[in-house]
Amino acid sequence: MKRGIVYLSSAILLITGLLLSAFAYIEYTYLICVTVNGSTDCHTKVVLSFESQIFMSGVVIIIVSLTIMLVYSLILLIKMRANKNRLKSDGNLSVKEV
Repeated sequence: MKRGIVYLSSAILLITGLLLSAFAYIEYTYLICVTVNGSTDCHTKVVLSFESQIFMSGVVIIIVSLTIMLVYSLILLIKMRANKNRLKSDGNLSVKEV
């Protein structure tokens, strides 16, 4: 159960980082009005601006989530290998005793 929670939280972090990196744009809407000879003409202009801070936040979150997954997987592998060696040595002892 604990393993699943760690991987699930890391996966959620990974998805969040990917979304932040993919959509690192902020949309600005400008209302531009020009008055010529007493008549006013207004236009709306939409500008997309790339925000490097949002992008870098996403990259950092991706790196952190992948690191968490990698370290936790390595810990599990080391733990499983230690348990396997311990069981193997216990099994050898019992066979020798018989």
